[in-house]
Amino acid sequence: MKTFPWDPLDRRLLQGVVRRRHPALTWLFRLFSWSGRGEVWFMTMVLLGWNRFRVPWMPSPDDVLGAGLGALVSLGIGQGIKALVRRPRPFTADPSLVTLDFRPHDGSLPSTHASTAVALFVGLVLAGHPWAWIVGGWAGMVCLARVYLGLHYPSDVVLGGVLGALCGCVSWTWAVRALL
Repeated sequence: MKTFPWDPLDRRLLQGVVRRRHPALTWLFRLFSWSGRGEVWFMTMVLLGWNRFRVPWMPSPDDVLGAGLGALVSLGIGQGIKALVRRPRPFTADPSLVTLDFRPHDGSLPSTHASTAVALFVGLVLAGHPWAWIVGGWAGMVCLARVYLGLHYPSDVVLGGVLGALCGCVSWTWAVRALL
């Protein structure tokens, strides 16, 4: 099994989160984890980009689609890193860990839920979208949910967030305009 120098800290942090789980919160974290799926953030991005009446203080639809393209790029890069690194999921490394959601079969590092959510948030902030901070709160909850449910180590989520921030910082509007 592949190990990393920060594994002992990761395990202690994850165990601390698992010990503090509360049944009343589990449904909420499952909802946020589910909302971090590609289909959901794609639809969110389309709705945020819909500016039919050309409100002057809203960013152009191309800029919002560019933020979504940054999230899509972070997903692709994250999946490539997962295939290379092949870090086992926490529940695979420690079978005694109770996972509160379905058990994915791909690698754990990086969290692509975290990378896509953070990329969308950063892209919307840079585009000047007035609702970007709401998306930021949602992205933070998606990241927390992945650890709370036992699907990722904290470092998987942090590194996924870093990947997302980097992909979100790129202005993808030029690519959207070239594609359209």
